Amino acid sequence: MPVIAADTSLARLDPLSRYLREVSAYSLLTAEEERELALSYRRDGDVQSAVRLATGNLRLVVSIAFQYRSTWQNVLDLIQEGNVGLMKAIERFDPHRGLRFSTYATWWVKAYMLKYLLDNWSLVKFGTSNARRKVFFNLRREQERLRLKGADARPADLARQLEVSEKDVVEVGQALDFKDASLDAPLGEGATDTHASLLPAVQPAPDEVVAEEESRRILREQFARFAAELAPREKAVFQDRLAAEDPLTLQELADRFKMTREGMRQVEKRLVKSFKTFVEHEMTGYDLRWQGIAREKA
Repeated sequence: MPVIAADTSLARLDPLSRYLREVSAYSLLTAEEERELALSYRRDGDVQSAVRLATGNLRLVVSIAFQYRSTWQNVLDLIQEGNVGLMKAIERFDPHRGLRFSTYATWWVKAYMLKYLLDNWSLVKFGTSNARRKVFFNLRREQERLRLKGADARPADLARQLEVSEKDVVEVGQALDFKDASLDAPLGEGATDTHASLLPAVQPAPDEVVAEEESRRILREQFARFAAELAPREKAVFQDRLAAEDPLTLQELADRFKMTREGMRQVEKRLVKSFKTFVEHEMTGYDLRWQGIAREKA
């Protein structure tokens, strides 16, 4: 008889199943037990009462999380956020109002789960208003309801049923239909090209770079030729004011040559006119954008 070897391979780790087994170890609480624990925590600050109140409602959080499983596959993410909401409910609960803690906690647990869904559904934030949050959590259900009635789920009809604008329906619907995609993700299974490889290059083409450099070289040569024929005062105005990246003021140039500001302005005005003539005769085809070239430094 052949010997069958025992399967010694490791079982796949399932964190959710493990968490559910751990949660099932805590017994549920009766309404009276909830009230006594809440009173003890609120009156005496007994931390152990708060812990027991929390562990007794962990299965409530799990139950609510599974309601959103079709929206968010990682249920443990929702459970984690729901547990934070449960802690907030314990902190805020008033046992004197006659309401069961589990009923009160349900609101806080859902609130934290829904906020997590809105914050993490997409990098593009679309749940920025109450109307859009309403669409996010009710759109699919309303679409299915209209479909079962044989009606077309048009944006206008959905907007009317949900009492929101048609624009909110369209934009939230687009966000639900199209998930974020990484630019580094491959185009398909086994593909080496990524989505980023399809984007146009932001750098100019090599021939454009060469042409731009050549144009700049010619301009520099022409500017130098124009400046070489100027007197020292006009050359200073041209190089230190009109053609400078950080131009001097008229007053600074006037002080250098011991002139009035108005006198230097007249020099600049004549120089601009001469340079325009030079450009028209010697540099035909170059657009130098003369508007505003003779301006004072702020």
